Amino acid sequence: MTENAKATQRIRAFFGRLFIVLLIVLAGLEFLYIKQLADTSRRREQLLEQQAAEIKKLKDKLRIINAIEEHQKGLTAGEVNQLAEVIYQESQKYVFDPLLIMALIITESSFNKNQVSDYGAQGLMQILPSTAGSVARRLGIPRLNEFDLYNPALNVKLGIAYLFELIFKFKSLKQGVMAYNMGESTIEEYNRYHAEPPAGFYNKVVSNYRMLKDKYGETAD
Repeated sequence: MTENAKATQRIRAFFGRLFIVLLIVLAGLEFLYIKQLADTSRRREQLLEQQAAEIKKLKDKLRIINAIEEHQKGLTAGEVNQLAEVIYQESQKYVFDPLLIMALIITESSFNKNQVSDYGAQGLMQILPSTAGSVARRLGIPRLNEFDLYNPALNVKLGIAYLFELIFKFKSLKQGVMAYNMGESTIEEYNRYHAEPPAGFYNKVVSNYRMLKDKYGETAD
């Protein structure tokens, strides 16, 4: 990639973040305006709650973008923005902390969308094509081709859905995360003999999650 192309990407990323910051500022101004002009207490409370929720949503998305920008490798500005939107929306859908998803991505692929494991797992969330195909069918997504898992947004959409399925199956966040890395059958085998699976991968995810929470948690601004 040329220096001009890199500079263009940095400029686009900057303006993407600036746009969200401006939205937060405008939402804040609207919040104050509504607070001053709302006619009835009930309507005022409803409007203020809606506006507060919108401000929180924008701040959450900005935190996600900032975290991705710091850790990503080789993503375009468009991919960063699209990925941030998918992480936010899917985390809302499955009631995950977005920072947990990003901690899993950092642990699995170090945010390298072209990462391929020795076992053939691909992309940001290191999904096997066979697993991705099964999850995609359950989500109603058309047949995947050999390049789809290198699409950051699609890879993460499938990975989050699969993680949710595993947590639901094993009734445990810890076992769900370990099954994501080690495979369902491996965790089932450990459970069959009432043995504790190796927790090295899970502990790395927790460590990365704590690091992200320190930098981008609710109180970080």
